[in-house]
Formats: sequence, structure tokens, C-alpha cells
Amino acid sequence: AGMEGMDRTKIDAIILRESGNSNFMKQQRKRDAAVDERIAKMKKRLDDHMQQNGGPQAWEDAERRMQPEIDRLMKKRKRLSTCVVVDMDAFYMSCELLSRPDLNDKPAVVGGGMILTSNYVARKYGVRSAMAGWIADKLVEELSNGKEKLVHVP
Repeated sequence: AGMEGMDRTKIDAIILRESGNSNFMKQQRKRDAAVDERIAKMKKRLDDHMQQNGGPQAWEDAERRMQPEIDRLMKKRKRLSTCVVVDMDAFYMSCELLSRPDLNDKPAVVGGGMILTSNYVARKYGVRSAMAGWIADKLVEELSNGKEKLVHVP
């Protein structure tokens, strides 16, 4: 939320440049390569299976035949629980803005080394939860052409 109209390519380039040689990023690249390899193997297995079993049309036919039974079971099942998700990120920043209305039009975050949340002004610069504070500082500085400075609220 709050990042509509932002140049994601530019934001991603700054984040990669600033964190590109960190130990975390090196480890992440290794993980990404392993995941890519697993995905390639799974795609190959799926392609082989589809060719041996009549291709995509056979899959669609099977789905079509199963749909009435799926619908019947879904109507029959009991609703035993309700799941509610409450996103508290904006709450923390809203609390700060109540006591510090001067931050309403400035990019601001709750957190220092690690960002807990940010206001919508900061989000326009690509700042988001769980981002390193120094990367958030760089994003705001560069994308505002030095006109804005990120305010960190402890």
C-alpha cells in the first residue's frame, strides 16, 4: 500500500546496489540458484507426465469431471473456524503521527536498524517493513534528489 506509481525498477536497482555484496545477498543468490534448479526439475517432470498422460487436454477433462464432486463436498463441509488477519503495521505509525503531526508530510519510519513500519510518504520512496534502515535512508535520499531525509522514530 502507498507505493502506487513508483518506479519499481529504480527502487530495486538502489536496493541491489546498496546490499549487493553483503553476506546475506551472497547466500541468497546461492539459495535462488538451488530453487531455480529445483523448479527446472519439477517442470521437466510435469512435462514428461503430461506427455505420457494425454497432455493438457486430459488434465482439463479430468478437472471438469471432478468439479461436481468438489462442489458437492464443499457444500457439505462444516465451517468450524473463522480466520481474521489484522495488519498492525499502519497502527504503529498512526500512533506516532497522533503525537507527532509534524511527520504527516515527511517520510518517517518506526525503527532504526530494521524498519518496523513506515508512513505513506516514505512508502512512496519504496520504504517498507523489514527493510534495513540504512537502505531506506538511501532510497529516500536518492529518489527525492536529496530534498528529503527519512525520519526514524524509535
